[in-house]
Amino acid sequence: MGKKTTKKSETDAEGRKKMVEAAVDLLQGKYADLPGNDQKKCRDEALLEDVRVKMGWDYAPSPEFLFDELRLYREQLNAPEPEKPKRRA
Repeated sequence: MGKKTTKKSETDAEGRKKMVEAAVDLLQGKYADLPGNDQKKCRDEALLEDVRVKMGWDYAPSPEFLFDELRLYREQLNAPEPEKPKRRA
């Protein structure tokens, strides 16, 4: 039996957004020097614990949950803006 973690099914959309923002802040600041890609960084126990503390949760997020939400967040940031409909003359 593994450690308890906070899962996607246990959070709402607003909570997931706050979690990702907290993780991004930590990854750009305190954990900027972590080696590896995002998936490897999301497995860092200290990062998971700091996210837990920032969120005020009883359990840290699972590494897979954090990585999935971080990936979606970054995809949305890099997505092209939708084209506005053209007006007919």
